[in-house]
Amino acid sequence: MSDMTSGLATAARTAASPLARAQTAPGEARPWARLAARIAATPLAAVWVARAGRLALVDAHAAVGVGAGRVARLHVQAAAVLRAEAPLRLDEERTAGDPAAEAWTFAGVPIPGPDGLPLGVLGIAAPDARTWPADLGDILADLGGAIGDAWGAADRSGPRPADLDLSPVLDATPDAFLAADLAGRIVAWNAAAQSMFGWSAAEAIGRPADTLVADPAERQWLREARQRVAEAGAAATGPASRQVTAAHRDGRQFPVDMVMGLTTNGTGALFFAFLRDVSDRVAVERALEGEHSFMRALLDSLDVGVLALGDDGEIVLANEVIREMGVPVVWSRTDPDVLLPELYHSDGRPMRLRDTPLARAFVGEELTESEVVMRSPTSAVRYFSVNGRPIRGFQGDRRGAVIALSEITDRRRRQRFRDCDLAAARALAGADTVDDAAGSVAAELLRATDGLRVVIEAEDHVSGRRRVIGAAGAAAPVQNDRGGRDLRTAIALHGRSYGSIGVSDTVEPLAEELLAGVAGQLAQFLERRRTESLALELSRTKDEFIALAGHSLRTPLTSIASLTELLRAAGDDLAAERDQLLGRIQANADALRAIVEDLLDLAGLESGHIEMMLAPVDLAEIVTEGVEGVRSGAGQVELHGDVPTELPMTGDRIRLRQVVDNLLSNAVNYSPDGGRIEVRLRAVDGVAELTVADRGIGIPPSERGRLFNRFFRGASAHERGIPGTGLGLALTRVIVQRHGGDIAVVDDDGPGTTFMVRLPTAPVRPERP
Repeated sequence: MSDMTSGLATAARTAASPLARAQTAPGEARPWARLAARIAATPLAAVWVARAGRLALVDAHAAVGVGAGRVARLHVQAAAVLRAEAPLRLDEERTAGDPAAEAWTFAGVPIPGPDGLPLGVLGIAAPDARTWPADLGDILADLGGAIGDAWGAADRSGPRPADLDLSPVLDATPDAFLAADLAGRIVAWNAAAQSMFGWSAAEAIGRPADTLVADPAERQWLREARQRVAEAGAAATGPASRQVTAAHRDGRQFPVDMVMGLTTNGTGALFFAFLRDVSDRVAVERALEGEHSFMRALLDSLDVGVLALGDDGEIVLANEVIREMGVPVVWSRTDPDVLLPELYHSDGRPMRLRDTPLARAFVGEELTESEVVMRSPTSAVRYFSVNGRPIRGFQGDRRGAVIALSEITDRRRRQRFRDCDLAAARALAGADTVDDAAGSVAAELLRATDGLRVVIEAEDHVSGRRRVIGAAGAAAPVQNDRGGRDLRTAIALHGRSYGSIGVSDTVEPLAEELLAGVAGQLAQFLERRRTESLALELSRTKDEFIALAGHSLRTPLTSIASLTELLRAAGDDLAAERDQLLGRIQANADALRAIVEDLLDLAGLESGHIEMMLAPVDLAEIVTEGVEGVRSGAGQVELHGDVPTELPMTGDRIRLRQVVDNLLSNAVNYSPDGGRIEVRLRAVDGVAELTVADRGIGIPPSERGRLFNRFFRGASAHERGIPGTGLGLALTRVIVQRHGGDIAVVDDDGPGTTFMVRLPTAPVRPERP
């Protein structure tokens, strides 16, 4: 036993000695309750006497402010001590039937009689959730033994508890008190009850207690509760408590807290009830509820989410907007370093609980437009701007924290889309071809659309197939539950298709708008390059035409004019040479006619005025005929053909033969020293590929881009005096394009030049410029 409790025990025994010698009988024990309260330093102590297995209160000591109703509420604990016939200590015990009530702690011991059976119960209680000292039981046992000694030595003929006059105690309590018999008729009525209900004791005695309750449902509860208590007994059920609506004599109604229990006296069982007017409290609660409803309506009407913590760090408020936002309200005061799975900093770092705006505001930080990013595996990225403030009291003490969230996803989306458009424009501005920029554009689109993969494809207008020119993201399919969409947007302008952009598994709801904008940029780039190419070709054509007029046209015209003048001036002197001179004139005239016919043919094909006579043809037969036609005049050049037995397609037979003849004659002309010319024809995925390769003087890389321009002739052709007008390849390209195909110079190992013509084998609508 500690020094302090040992002293208390000694004080208890010392104080009990004169009382024991006084031989006080049960019913005259009021000094015991006061003494117990003083020794244990508690505001409440009580003594009960046992009669026929039931307890009757014979003494109570209550400090100022402790209502008599509190004594009645301790009856169930005292009954537990009587049943157990042993000390009972209850820490943090809440009153039965009222979970919201203030916690009281209780300790009690039986009062032993001469025969060892308990004569009653001594109990103490305190309103704070304290833990009683371990040796408090010894102190109470000593005091209980002293009470038992005094009762046992007293005259048994003395007054009984039922004979006690407790009216002074009941009249002194601020709570209204009434007692009723088993029929529900009032048999006791204190001064506070008269003041509360307006009935005097004489008027109230004999009235049904139910009439004091205004609400019919509450009256029914009162009857049922009284019946349960009567059937089970107070020791088994304990007091019943509830807030009810009481009725004043003048008809006024008001709320009261009521505690009802069962006790016994010399005449039998009695119901008792303590009632306290709680009108002021209810009025305050209703006012607070009204303010709370007003604040709730106000907060719910805002277009920002509001979340608040109380001073204990618990969430006390989350308005409707924040619930509609779907923001995860995660809060744990035990693990501030836990990583939140869906929240990130603006720079992409995962966010810990301690870094959230709510946690930062709770520790005193003020935040303005702090950005939080929410990434969910099943939805698009969302962005929030957060303002946060700590809540402080008048003394500057922390009372909690509040944050306000505004979703800025649309603003960030617009910024992200603008950045993507700008990045695409910059990539295209610095590129010579769309292939050079496609990879960078795909990477920007991947970031902006939050997809798994972006692919940019260019269309092969010959085969109709597409080839990948730029890609970003996962190359292989990824299994996930994002619920994203696969989108594809055409790259097209003025009815001309250039390819497409595809994004897989994007969760960005407005991804179509972004893809359409970037596809438009790519289409404009390709159209601009095409226009620039046409403009450059036109400019070069003018230059080449001037050169043609200065040489290819002027030379035969000069020759014709000179020979004609010579024949006119010589008369009969040149009769022997006349036929030879006329033949030279005819040759020059034929050369001029060929140039004019090629020009007219080229102009008609390019403008569409000359129609293609499309029909089923055998391209293998056409190529074989062309090879055999050139072979006889090829001189030292060896012609080798790799041509299938047949290759059916749809085309203009005459124009296709013109293509074969032009390519073969070029190959022969550019092989003045002989060599080998290889002709190969094959079908690949619905496309006929014709290649003509020579091992001649070749074409410098600097001139390859101008090969198909009108009137262009390479420097080596001029140096070696190779005949030609510079219209053959231009005419060949137009014919191929009108068939839906293309022609190009192919890089090849070794000397010489290789041309490849690609033509669709399926019927196509003739391509127009």
